[in-house]
Amino acid sequence: MSAEYEPRVARREQTVAVRGVDYRVHEWGEPDAPVFIYLHGWGDCAPSFQFVVDALSGTHRVIAADWRGFGDSGHNSSAYWFPDYLADLDALLLALDIDEPVSIVGHSMGANVAALYAGIFPEKVAAFINIEGFGLPESNPEDAPERYRGWVTATRQRQHHPGYPSTAMLISRIRQRSPRISDARADYVARCWTREVAGGLRELKADMAHRWPNAVLYRRAEALACWRQVSAPVLLICGADSDFREGLLDWHEPTTCPIPGTRVVTIEDAGHMLHFEQPEQLAAHIEEFLAAKQS
Repeated sequence: MSAEYEPRVARREQTVAVRGVDYRVHEWGEPDAPVFIYLHGWGDCAPSFQFVVDALSGTHRVIAADWRGFGDSGHNSSAYWFPDYLADLDALLLALDIDEPVSIVGHSMGANVAALYAGIFPEKVAAFINIEGFGLPESNPEDAPERYRGWVTATRQRQHHPGYPSTAMLISRIRQRSPRISDARADYVARCWTREVAGGLRELKADMAHRWPNAVLYRRAEALACWRQVSAPVLLICGADSDFREGLLDWHEPTTCPIPGTRVVTIEDAGHMLHFEQPEQLAAHIEEFLAAKQS
């Protein structure tokens, strides 16, 4: 194992009550610097954005929260519903006294939340940087009976992750998914994702209830209706080797892009987890876009 990853920019933490759940909120930078909100993806947590923060060349105030049921935020007592994330984001902005239109950077699930939010409340979003948030393929209504059955069956017994016997085992899993991440960064992510429990096991912080099938089928037409209302400038950042792009390439064509006027850039030598594999390039694109928006 190489030397441990040493963050360049210090991270601060606070706990904020958001709609009945204690949210862990992380912050980097000076309080009076230009702010942007970062929204992490499914199974991830906010502190893993550290590599991108460390690569930013300018002065920024970055605020990122662990979604409910992930990281160090509180868990739901039962299921998780996607609309909760929209309401949580809205309540979080209010709790943080952010009443001006804000720039949002979202990855994967976080980007999908931000895309909907930017269409539902276009007056609240000044700019949107979408990292690999393509939405989902259209669902088939005929799948509804089996989906409901699967959800009800899954809820009968709440499961807990068995844990990893060592950090090294999780690091190996992380590197399988993101082969270009360094050992030091993979170790940092592994420690962000887990906590030590009895017997020396490393237990994932993510609530296993997130793995239940969603009882409600995804309706892409509804997402498109929201996306079409986005008025903020949008930058879509993709990984050239991402396995999330297949079948959702309408974002890359000006005539079919769900949010008209979206600027699209692709980062080479990166998969879905761009903030792990190419944080320096990702930071450069974020800063360039936000600077152009502010000028």
